[in-house]
Amino acid sequence: MRFIDLAAHGGCSKKGAATEVRDLLAAVRAASSGKQFDSISTNFPDCGVYVVNGQTFLSTVDIVLPMALSPSDFGKITVSHVLGDLYASGGLPLFALCILGVPSGMSASSPHAVEVMTAAVEKLSSENVLLVGGHTMTEQQDFYLGFAAVGRLIGDAPLGQTKAKPGDVLILTKPLGTSIATLRWKLEDAIAAEHRDVIEGMLQSNRVASNILVASNVQTCTDVTGYGLLGHLYNILKASSVAATIAVSRLPFYQSLAGVLNPDHSRLAISNFDYVRPHLKRSVQLNSFQEALLFDSQVSGGLLFCAHPNDVAKICRQLQDAGFSPSRIGEVRDGVTGEIELVE
Repeated sequence: MRFIDLAAHGGCSKKGAATEVRDLLAAVRAASSGKQFDSISTNFPDCGVYVVNGQTFLSTVDIVLPMALSPSDFGKITVSHVLGDLYASGGLPLFALCILGVPSGMSASSPHAVEVMTAAVEKLSSENVLLVGGHTMTEQQDFYLGFAAVGRLIGDAPLGQTKAKPGDVLILTKPLGTSIATLRWKLEDAIAAEHRDVIEGMLQSNRVASNILVASNVQTCTDVTGYGLLGHLYNILKASSVAATIAVSRLPFYQSLAGVLNPDHSRLAISNFDYVRPHLKRSVQLNSFQEALLFDSQVSGGLLFCAHPNDVAKICRQLQDAGFSPSRIGEVRDGVTGEIELVE
């Protein structure tokens, strides 16, 4: 059996739909109290925030299912994916706990599991993150890997989703389309080499990009992962009580995907579309490829941030020098809270 077939669906496919998670948090909030939970349920932050003796710590947890053909690539990509939340919040990861699930009929010390964990530890080390423990589950339905990671804040305040302002420019640091490639590997027997640029993109850490944003006094940022580009953008707009315009023709995508005209969509694509549909305003007809870029889940996606127009050129130049491909995809504007206008 291929490694990618050790789960029925890959990547973030088993992440709870955004609408369901918001309903859950709203119900708990109604039955609970406390400002911290109010913020969590309303603003959908990428990280938990906790202050100890004046030092701000950030924490996150995520679990990913095999989306790559190589166990080694999967282990490293999962680390990049999980740490992305800390970087999106302006944090510096310090240590992590591992969550490993092994399917029925496979030993926890099987070659696949060993290769995945070895690669993950190597990637954590390259990020200066210490693995301090974890939990292993056997007899599972799917193979999965995740981490609970803790870091410290490197700026004065966490990057968040509540300070987007009309006139801000929306910039994305990585191309879109990871799910298009991973579903081709899964469903079409495509080989890894056909989309090596996608693998390299998923392996790319957001660490340096985060440092650049913090140094540039960016205040609003998220990473684009399970809820897709528009799902994560909507969270920013809702938390900041603003609207936005997105230029579909400016959406960046991995070049190896250019010939994929009618891509398959992941399990979350439909729920992601349903999440933002009430807030969509569009004057363009989307094709299947554009739909995948806008609504489909991304694994280890880029940082989506808001910048003042006067700062855009400098920030983008620094990101390019650091090996990223920043794309100006739209702007924040006044309007109905959460509204996303799609234009050509």
